[in-house]
Amino acid sequence: MNSGAPSASSLGTADGVRAVNADLDEQLVRGARRLDPDRLFEFEEVAANQEAWNAAMLLAHAGEFPRFFADEIRRFVADASAPIGRTHQDPQRLAAVSDVRGARDVLVQDMEAAMQELTAAGVPQMMG
Repeated sequence: MNSGAPSASSLGTADGVRAVNADLDEQLVRGARRLDPDRLFEFEEVAANQEAWNAAMLLAHAGEFPRFFADEIRRFVADASAPIGRTHQDPQRLAAVSDVRGARDVLVQDMEAAMQELTAAGVPQMMG
């Protein structure tokens, strides 16, 4: 694993982008696995007002947004004129974090699977 910043030359190829992306994904998963499972739902009263998210909501979002963007990339590859993106008020985004009920390990596994889906959808098709 390369814990330093990526070099310009490593990002110049599809394999370089894949390697840097895989490294960043690994770092995120390792950090998520270090979260205290007993504290995932702290700050629930603040999170209910959507002013801040608790750790469980962050993990749920990290499992949702790569899938959203994987779908967006597939749409864009099929039709480069298709609009992509979303706002903070997107119903799919809000639904993913509105009623999180999962153990840390389940949320982390979902996050990992979503990141793999995003990598599979985007980098090979767009970078060759």
